Amino acid sequence: MGVGKSIIRLDSVEKVTGKTLYVEDIKMSNMLYAKVFRSPVAYGKIKNLDLELAKKVPGVKGIFTYKDVPGKNIIHVIYDDQIFLASDFVKYPGQPIAVIAANSEEACKEAIKKIKLEIEELEPLLDFEKSKNNSIKLYGDDNIFCKYHIDHGNMDIINDSDLISISDSYYTQHQEHAYIEPQGAVVYWEDNTLTIRGSMQAPFYVQQAVTEVLNMKKSRVRVIQQMTGGAFGGKEDVPNIVCSQAAICAYHLRQPVKIIYNREEDMQTMSKRHPARTDITLWADKTGKFVAVKGYYLENAGAFATLTPAVLYRGTIHLSGPYNIENVDVIGEAVATNTAPNGAYRGFGSPQTIFAMESIIDQMAEKLNMDPADIRQKNLLKLGDRTCTNQVLEDSVGLLEAFDKCIDESDYYNKIKEFKEYNNVSDNIKKGIGVSAVYYGVGLGDAGKHMSRAAGTAKIDGDGSVTVSVGVVDMGQGMRTVAAQMAAEFLGILEDNIVVSQVDTSRVLDSGPTVASRGTITAGWGILKALNKIKKRIHKFLEEKFNEKFEDIHYKDGKVLFGNHEESYFDVIKWATDKKLTLHAAALHIPPECSFDEHGQGDAYYTYAWGANVVETEVNTRTGEVKIIKATCAHDVGKAVNPREVKGQIMGGSLQGLGYGLMENMQVSSQGKFLTNNFSTYTIPTACDYPEWNPIIVEEKYPKGPYGAKGFAEQPLMGMAPALTNSIYNACGGRIKNIPAIPERVLESIRGKE
Repeated sequence: MGVGKSIIRLDSVEKVTGKTLYVEDIKMSNMLYAKVFRSPVAYGKIKNLDLELAKKVPGVKGIFTYKDVPGKNIIHVIYDDQIFLASDFVKYPGQPIAVIAANSEEACKEAIKKIKLEIEELEPLLDFEKSKNNSIKLYGDDNIFCKYHIDHGNMDIINDSDLISISDSYYTQHQEHAYIEPQGAVVYWEDNTLTIRGSMQAPFYVQQAVTEVLNMKKSRVRVIQQMTGGAFGGKEDVPNIVCSQAAICAYHLRQPVKIIYNREEDMQTMSKRHPARTDITLWADKTGKFVAVKGYYLENAGAFATLTPAVLYRGTIHLSGPYNIENVDVIGEAVATNTAPNGAYRGFGSPQTIFAMESIIDQMAEKLNMDPADIRQKNLLKLGDRTCTNQVLEDSVGLLEAFDKCIDESDYYNKIKEFKEYNNVSDNIKKGIGVSAVYYGVGLGDAGKHMSRAAGTAKIDGDGSVTVSVGVVDMGQGMRTVAAQMAAEFLGILEDNIVVSQVDTSRVLDSGPTVASRGTITAGWGILKALNKIKKRIHKFLEEKFNEKFEDIHYKDGKVLFGNHEESYFDVIKWATDKKLTLHAAALHIPPECSFDEHGQGDAYYTYAWGANVVETEVNTRTGEVKIIKATCAHDVGKAVNPREVKGQIMGGSLQGLGYGLMENMQVSSQGKFLTNNFSTYTIPTACDYPEWNPIIVEEKYPKGPYGAKGFAEQPLMGMAPALTNSIYNACGGRIKNIPAIPERVLESIRGKE
């Protein structure tokens, strides 16, 4: 009844009418406000910190430094390298040093002005290309946080003189998440339990972080995910810091504490997409068959590792793209700099390397005098092929269908001819079309398999209504709606009978973080497994009630069908309730195993999503301005639980990817500070930049997913930048190798060609 329907998102009415409460809306008696005193320099040694004048500011209740941390002065993510409150050294501009709690935000701001900091400024390391083995030591002896190597096949084949090769380097920038709601949390004591309400993606991360910082038991730290106004990865690990800042104040003062970052503070200090350089060489035979690829992927991690090892893992694996290439040699490294730590962002390390691979494929096509779509089609992975990690693709490979539909529905080949004719007669306005293909490893993969689980609880009340809970969150992507649809389908009832609880660590089980496009598949696994336990009890109950054996029991259209019987679902639940049958259950599901050895070989992810993009643009060759005309995007999602929501994800994520490729240009000063720290200086796409869309859903069911579904929500962003820059080249002959494709770079590329 529920799966496959485009029902309206269940929280939409409350959101558009303003009834939904976000962190900023929470008001409590005797509530204090917190602000952070931060480092003014990129790198320095703290000589003295004088808080006496600041403590005397009227309304100030407390100022807390590393000396006031009862537990570890560390925010654990993957490594234990990130300092909570700086003690001896600061490593990036804006690093937290102290937290002020006061009766008002104004008092906090006044106290910050009164803090006297004596700091010995040191020479910062800002250029990530110079970080490796630099004399400035930020991490270990070589500044390398982590490294991966994929060694597949036999690279000796590149010595074949008949092969054609092409090499180049590509640069990608910081990208700001630009979530509508900035970071924030409210922390208070309730029943001798420290309770945290925050805007976040991973409540159990926050619970773990606060537990360690305050040296408390987990059972005394309760985390509730407040309705979250967007995240895109930016609220995966950094809420650990934000919530701990409010928590240390509430811990000591025993009063409720609210912390809300303003936009400038949020953009200046919170994580971004990792800037990167990707060097790549592609070899092909004369027919256009890809033979080998060699790549080096260098990430700027920033001052601390945070999620970098997992981000680098994904980016390294995805460098060679969704192509059948028998010989692959790819190295990924991430290094330290004195800039704000970078972390999770939609695509998680793969948009950087995809930009390189999808760009060099177009260059190879030109060298071989082939069409860019034709050369891709010739090399796409299909069922039974092996990936660069030697993983056999055994099921759910909808790449060829997605690619062919994208090419056909975009009228790609006719547009190629049409635009060529147009450009021959047009003066300064040129039209172009570009293509890209992508794949996406669903879930956490081998790098995060220790967190890969799906836990759910379910309860059916006597009136037949159902409450389900799972540890993954809805941060605006509609997860609670599709969870309700899957539960409704499983029980054969309407969605308005289902309530999906907000995540509360005291009431639901840990399902790992809501990242890696795993929300739908994880929620489905957990909820359906819990409901199935209840179904089995009902099955046994009905056999006893009717004194018959039933091979199977079906739930459909509000009915329960068994043997020759057809009963109302609601009657069956009432009978079971009257007999005091246990109609609640908890379940834990462990996803399929992943593997990745020292050579980068193994089943890196349990399944993959697949996609293709065609982007049409107009380029003004006099000004360098680019206008996006149309985007056709096809994605294999396994099964679209809610097709309207899937199309919304395709369009929203694709527009975010176009912004990444075209205009999102975060500038860093010579002191390591972000100069673009608000939306007046950091440009993101608006309704005025919205092109014509053609979102295409392909459903190649994943047999181990709930109703055949698999994750894909990050994928729409990932291949848009190269499709955009390829269309720019098709229009005007200017090859963009450093995004975003701002007008100055477009003009430079055209002039370089000339």
